[in-house]
Amino acid sequence: MKLLKIFSLAIIISLLAGFVFTPIKAQETNSEELANILVEFEADEIDAKALNIEEPDALPGEFKYNWQIFKENTGLFFTFDKEKKIKKLEKISNRRLLEAKKLTETGTANAANRVEDALKRYEEARKKIRVRLEANPELKDKLLEKFDTNQLKHQQVLSTVTEKLRNKISEDKLKKLENLKKANALRWYNTNKDDIQVRLEKAIDNNSVGSKFKQLKNIATLEELGEILPEEAKDKIEAARALAEEKLTNKLENLDTVDKEKFEKYINNIKVPELTKQKFISNLKDSNKLSPAIKEKAKNIFNNYSNTLRDKFENLDAAGKKRFLNQFENKLRSHPANIQFLENLDSPENKERIKNLLETQAEGVKAKIQKTTDPAKLRSLEQNLKNYPALRRQIQQRQTEIRTETYLMPAPELSPNPSQ
Repeated sequence: MKLLKIFSLAIIISLLAGFVFTPIKAQETNSEELANILVEFEADEIDAKALNIEEPDALPGEFKYNWQIFKENTGLFFTFDKEKKIKKLEKISNRRLLEAKKLTETGTANAANRVEDALKRYEEARKKIRVRLEANPELKDKLLEKFDTNQLKHQQVLSTVTEKLRNKISEDKLKKLENLKKANALRWYNTNKDDIQVRLEKAIDNNSVGSKFKQLKNIATLEELGEILPEEAKDKIEAARALAEEKLTNKLENLDTVDKEKFEKYINNIKVPELTKQKFISNLKDSNKLSPAIKEKAKNIFNNYSNTLRDKFENLDAAGKKRFLNQFENKLRSHPANIQFLENLDSPENKERIKNLLETQAEGVKAKIQKTTDPAKLRSLEQNLKNYPALRRQIQQRQTEIRTETYLMPAPELSPNPSQ
C-alpha cells in the first residue's frame, strides 16, 4: 500500500511538472523568435565595421573629443598624397556620422543638441571630399564606387538620426537636419550624375551583405532619394529599385510564418520619414517584381501602418496636427496612398486644409501619370485610384497615348542578308 501511494504521488508530480513547465517553454520560444527578429535587423545596422573605421572612443561634448579632432587635423595637414588625403577625409566623415548616430541612441536632450556639432563637421568633410574629387578627375573615377557604396549607408544613418530626433528637437533644428540630408544627397548625385543608374546599381550590389531582408533598407533609401534628387534621376532610381527588389525576391522565395513576422518587424524598424515609409510599403504591395506572398504580406503591413498613422494624427494637439499635415505639401511626395490617407482623416477643424492638400497631392499624381511610360505602373496606379474618377480618366487617356505611340513607331530596319 505504501509503495502504491508513493507511485501515485510520483505520477501526480510528473503531471503537475508537465502542466507548469510547458507554457514556460512556449514563452521561451516566443522570446527567442523576437530576439531573432531583432538580430536580423541589428545584423544590418551601420556600425564602425560597416563604415570601415575604428569605434569612436570619444563623442562631442566629452573632454577627449577635442584631442581626437586635433589628432585628425594634424594627420590631414601632414598628408601630402592626394589619394590618401581624400581617403582620410572619407574616414573622418564616417566617424562624424557614427558619432551622431551614437549620440542619438542615448535619447537625451543634451545629446540631441550635440548631434548638430557632429553633423556640421560631417558636412564640412563631405564638402572637402567633393572639391578634391572635382580637382582630380582620375581619383574620382578610382574612388567613386567605394564612395557610392558608403553614400547609401550615409543616407540610412542620416534618416535614422533625423527620425529618432523628430519629436525631441525644435522645428528649426529639425529643418536643419532635413536640409543637410538633402544637400548631402544632391552633392553626391552631382559628383557624376550622368552615370547615376550604374552607380546606384553597383552600390546596391555592394550593399547586399547581411540578413535576407537587407534590400528592404536599400529600397527605402532609394524611395527617399527619389524625393530629393531632380526629376531627371527618377527613372534611374526606379531601375535601381527594380534590381533591389529582384535581389529581395531571390532571398525570400519561400516565406514561412516566422519569416513573415520578421518581414513586418524589419519594415517597422526602418527609419525614413512617415510618408516616405507609407509610400515605400505601398509600392512593395504593388511591385511586379516581388512574389505574391511578399506582396500580400506588404498589403497587410500597409493597412496596419496607415491605421497607426491615422491614430497618431487623431491623438495630436492642434499644433501637432498642423505639423503633421505639413508633410503633404511636398508634391515630390505625392502618391495615391497619401490621397487615400487624407480622404480618410476625420478632422473637422482641418477640413479646408485637408481639401487643399488633396488638391496638391492630386496635382502631383497627375504629373506622375503624364510622365509614366510603363503600362504595368499605370495599371497599378489605376488599381489604387478606384475611387477617383478624374485621375482614372487621366490614366486611361495616358494608356491610350502610349498604345498610339507604340503603334506609330517605325518598324526596325531589317539588316541586309549577306547571302543575297
